[in-house]
Amino acid sequence: MSPVSLTNDGNEAMRRFLRPLATRPSRRLEPSALGSRFSFRRTMRRSLQYGGDLLYLELLAPRIRRPRIVLLCDVSGSMDEHARLILEFSHTLSKVDRRAEVFLFSTEIARLTPLMRAKNLERTLLELPRVMPQWGAGTRIGHCLRCLRERFGSKVLPGRPVLVIYSDGWDQGEIELLRREMQFLRRSCRAILWLNPLVGTPGYEPTCKGMATALPFVDLFLPMGGMEDLKRLAKEAQRIMA
Repeated sequence: MSPVSLTNDGNEAMRRFLRPLATRPSRRLEPSALGSRFSFRRTMRRSLQYGGDLLYLELLAPRIRRPRIVLLCDVSGSMDEHARLILEFSHTLSKVDRRAEVFLFSTEIARLTPLMRAKNLERTLLELPRVMPQWGAGTRIGHCLRCLRERFGSKVLPGRPVLVIYSDGWDQGEIELLRREMQFLRRSCRAILWLNPLVGTPGYEPTCKGMATALPFVDLFLPMGGMEDLKRLAKEAQRIMA
């Protein structure tokens, strides 16, 4: 596996990526100097600090929530040299955003969310052969997207999540199936981001059939090979979510 590491800087870069996604008001209220709702209870509690005098009014506003992040990581043979970075990216996302869902896929798909929430990444690595026996196999992206919809869709797709696919786009499966599933996800997701480690390499063009089929449904197509790419992802997220 690649020795590339996101280190602690990755946590802050991941937070910067997630921050512009937080644009959906929730039903829960929180203190805000610009809030439109008056909180009698909080105001009275604070007045006790000043002998009961009402010197400050406590206001509330809807808490701003970001949509769920659903991360799909390609662990087929063609992505093997990026395996360590894929896992560190997934682990960092899970630490920063506890609502995020993480899946691995190659010829089949597996939900990795519970393992990625563990604090010890090295322990997680020991569990991977059991959870994802198809690691390093071929790629059937359309089939795996269909399995995501049929097996996990009721849990992870409500609320129009942001879908992040980390893959080089090489596909040995049915291209028409891939097209149909990408169409479905385009309607079901707030945004689709595709991270491809080959983007930016000299002479690269997204002409392989899998990548070319998926690309028209993608909002953001960027490289992901290390810390600088993660920082760029944070900047681009601000643009597409504006």
